[in-house]
Amino acid sequence: MYGRRGVLVLGMAAILLGSVTAAPASLITNGTFDTPVPSNGTGGGWTSLHIDGAGGHRTTGGNPDAMFILNDGGASATDPTISQLVSGLTVGAVYLIAGDYANEYGCCGSITHLSFGVLLDGAAILELTGAPTDTFMPFSTTFTATSTSHTIGLAGERNGSDYEAKIDNIALTLQTSPPPPPPTGVPEPASVLLLSAGLLLLAGAVRRRSRR
Repeated sequence: MYGRRGVLVLGMAAILLGSVTAAPASLITNGTFDTPVPSNGTGGGWTSLHIDGAGGHRTTGGNPDAMFILNDGGASATDPTISQLVSGLTVGAVYLIAGDYANEYGCCGSITHLSFGVLLDGAAILELTGAPTDTFMPFSTTFTATSTSHTIGLAGERNGSDYEAKIDNIALTLQTSPPPPPPTGVPEPASVLLLSAGLLLLAGAVRRRSRR
């Protein structure tokens, strides 16, 4: 039906399709913020805190479309934060947190401050200076899971800064699975030594008998 050339083309297509590796699925819910996220509340998969009127969810201005602005008017006692509890993790596995961030208003605070942070269970595991413009920049960091559940957070205006951040395309993906546990029933080194000594004694006894 297809002829030799058609069969060859189909075969090559099958090989190419088989070699394509699917991108790892993100464990973050609504990382693109297409579903609205309330300010200072929980919804759309996220919980946000210390968000003022200049911050919060927006349906435009993201990378592309929707985004979330971390802004709290430079309040020194608090940082505008958004977070999400992620379950189903594997203890010992390495996970990648990645996304895009930018500056929305082009003012307020010094760009040299470490104003943007990625949080794991409330503690910063990555701190970055503010994005220089409203053009989105990628960020990423990794962590090793110590529990089957961790809270992933992002914060702006950190370290006393008034430099806000807008975020989009937040993802959490598995990078490296933990090594498999050792197989059960493997003898301890001391047991191996005793077994070896026993085999040597047995071999010596067999030799002596064969000489008689």
